[in-house]
Amino acid sequence: MSSDWLVSIFFFAIGLWLAGGLLSLITQRKPTLSHRLGAISALLSSSTLLVLALITISSGLEVQLSRAGLFLLASFSWYLDPVGGFFLLLIGLGGTLASWYGLGYCQEYLEHKPIGTLWFCFNLFLASLALVVTAGNGLLFLLSWELMSLFSYFLVVFEYDRQNVRKAGFVYLVMTHIGTAFITAAFLLFYKTSDSWEFAHWSQAQLSPSLMTLVFLFGLVGFGTKAGLVPLHIWLPRAHPVAPSHMSALMSGVMVKLAVYGFYRLAWEWLPAQPPLFLSLLVLSLGAVSALLAMLFALGCRDLKQLLAFSTIENVGIIFLALGTALTARSSGQTQLAELALGAALLHALNHAVMKSLAFFGAGAVLYRTHTKNLDELGGLAKLMPWTGVTFFLAVAALSALPPLNGFYGEWQIYRALLQLNSTLQPQGAIAVFATLAAVALAFTGALALAALSKAYAGAFLATPRSEKAAHASEVPAAMRLPMALVALLLLVLGLSGPQVYHWLLGQVLAVNSPVPAGSLLLVSGQLLLLGLLLFLGLRALNNLPVRQAPTWGCGIELTPRMEYSASGITMPLAFLFRRWTFAARVEDHLYRPLWDKVMVVVDQLRSVQTGRLQTYLAYMLITLVILLIWVN
Repeated sequence: MSSDWLVSIFFFAIGLWLAGGLLSLITQRKPTLSHRLGAISALLSSSTLLVLALITISSGLEVQLSRAGLFLLASFSWYLDPVGGFFLLLIGLGGTLASWYGLGYCQEYLEHKPIGTLWFCFNLFLASLALVVTAGNGLLFLLSWELMSLFSYFLVVFEYDRQNVRKAGFVYLVMTHIGTAFITAAFLLFYKTSDSWEFAHWSQAQLSPSLMTLVFLFGLVGFGTKAGLVPLHIWLPRAHPVAPSHMSALMSGVMVKLAVYGFYRLAWEWLPAQPPLFLSLLVLSLGAVSALLAMLFALGCRDLKQLLAFSTIENVGIIFLALGTALTARSSGQTQLAELALGAALLHALNHAVMKSLAFFGAGAVLYRTHTKNLDELGGLAKLMPWTGVTFFLAVAALSALPPLNGFYGEWQIYRALLQLNSTLQPQGAIAVFATLAAVALAFTGALALAALSKAYAGAFLATPRSEKAAHASEVPAAMRLPMALVALLLLVLGLSGPQVYHWLLGQVLAVNSPVPAGSLLLVSGQLLLLGLLLFLGLRALNNLPVRQAPTWGCGIELTPRMEYSASGITMPLAFLFRRWTFAARVEDHLYRPLWDKVMVVVDQLRSVQTGRLQTYLAYMLITLVILLIWVN
């Protein structure tokens, strides 16, 4: 397919998102029509983008489009290559699944919420995600990044009548703009040293070692804030739980990955030279610490969606750990190991997008029927919502990296990269120590993730209902069950074909010769056939067994929900053992709250310049104008 066709398909998808969003907004007085127009347009546009992404990756084409005069300071520059195609794949896949799920999930908003506004923001949010990935210069990237942040904020505060939603939205808006400020600072330094906003020119920028370190750190803070790296994570466990569940899935599965995209472009392509070794080890350490602390924080969670949000921080931390491993290997001259670690990061990003979407879909189904996210008020839903129970179990098992599900293979390749980094660079003591500690942290994180996610499933679905809300729950509509089933199937396929997908990412996306055997489609098909046969035989055997229902013997005592383990009780021993680390509020109390208090002191002191006199404000404007004229000259 020619490059012109790829450009046409992309802008067709953008146009469809815009048209669908506007039509949904215009028809808002007819909620059902508005809802269907918004959801179906998002579904079709995302599916179109998914096809475009697969074509781009398989063809290996690089497409560039530039139009002068559309911006005051730079041209409109659009660029797409296989790496961008991979992230478009995440957007297209996540958008397709979230739109389909939202078609059923948003039914409860039709009577009392502005559904047209929701789908308008949702469609434009997806369009802004796609524009971020295909931006060819700094200005278009920043504009798209800001649109992505604003539309995601509007979706986070959709249920603005609740105070906790407004507070979460405020924290998200502040943190995302702090991150954007650091990204803007890095871009301005690139512009100053290259005299261009074009990404293609930044690799020739005349950056001194100290200036390059500063640009790298600015980018790490900026993109790390959007990714939710600790201690920049405080917005994520607030914003993701209060957003509509299909939006939570899109934010956790896709939006945070664009921070990975931006950091990859910065560290591998935009910088004129590879960063120093200590910066590579910093990224590796931040990833390991973020993953570990996120799961320690999750142990104390009672909110189902908040627990999944901490799981997102954990998995993004694992991805950055892999990126840090790749940077460290590249800084040490181990090019092939760097490529393998980078491929493992991309594989885990893909797998996480799938399994976290399914997890939030399951949490959304629970919320849809019980109207609570408090795990201590749930329980017994496996019998009342069997379809949701099975799919959510698969999601948390995959997030726990249990084979043969898709969360296992990507993490296994990251383990291999760390161990290979340790063995290859053993003479360089510092690197070996960092690699060993990171591998230990990753193993410990996996154990904590298993505990926290077991709590999520057991607290919601096992034992007996602990509230009237849970006791009267029933299965969700087919419009929600079908996309959940599709994601569960995709999760199994990706898990069984892990080596093939890894080989495909290395060869097609990163364009490197993979030493990993690809396997064959026949082998994958055989695995799927065997799994299906075992499931069929197992279900048939269970159905043929005689079943006698009787009450469970309880030592002569009438059993009540108060006698069972609560969700909090499941992880209480671990939470007590790590009690100094299990409360996320400590980061805010010791870091952000003192900083906020100092900012407010400065703001109070600046109030003296607000005299309320027009003459004073005119004088401020004149002084500012004179300073700008002197600076320009």
